Amino acid sequence: MDSLGSKMNGNKNLLILYGEYRLFDIVVKQLKKLDEVDIIFSTWDVTTNGEALGEEGYQQWSIKDTNINNIKKDLPNLKVLVNQLEPHISKSVVWKIVFHWKTALNYIKDEYDKVFVHRCDMVSNWDTILTEDLDNESLYIDCHEGWLDDGKLWINDMFFYGKFDVVKNFIESITEPLENLAPPKIHNVMWNNIVKDNRKYIKTNSIRFRIVRWYLKSFFNSLNENYIYSDRIDELKKEIHKLEEKFMEKN
Repeated sequence: MDSLGSKMNGNKNLLILYGEYRLFDIVVKQLKKLDEVDIIFSTWDVTTNGEALGEEGYQQWSIKDTNINNIKKDLPNLKVLVNQLEPHISKSVVWKIVFHWKTALNYIKDEYDKVFVHRCDMVSNWDTILTEDLDNESLYIDCHEGWLDDGKLWINDMFFYGKFDVVKNFIESITEPLENLAPPKIHNVMWNNIVKDNRKYIKTNSIRFRIVRWYLKSFFNSLNENYIYSDRIDELKKEIHKLEEKFMEKN
């Protein structure tokens, strides 16, 4: 894959988005300051809405049928890398997650200052890092205070960030076989690689986030650019909780 000879639009920071496209056209409207960074989005050529196969609301579609081109008109600093899923369909979710991280990383050539790796079906206040002073040697992660049964700290795979070299070295350090790992193992993989390299890390409390599930589509679609979820999370999470309860009652 060709790499960028220089920063796409001269921005000094980079946002890496990854995963199935799903409801990205809704998510992107809820992410702030996207014009202040370069964005690389690694995704598959086929996606679903997140429903289980066979469920009444299950949908699957090709990315060419989405409105990526319309999004790119508003975000010229967005580069979408559409990867073929078929050759990798039998590989584990863990392998696919790391594949997207490395695919995005391999596309760039020059260094950035800060890099934020962000699941693409998630809304967050990621933009707070633009004004945050980051430690030059630490990886910023979301982790639980408790420990897993096997003694490893639980690390959230939905986002992490840090200085360019820190993020780059962390992603490149993940080299163990991943093809057959069960989805929860991504947390162990991340922790193992932090321990292996004696990597410094900081537990971040500044990032607030939520996955945009398929049953929340109407809710998030109703929010406009002046009503950003990450700015009103304490108020809006009560409404979401009610929607989640209704969904659970039906299922």
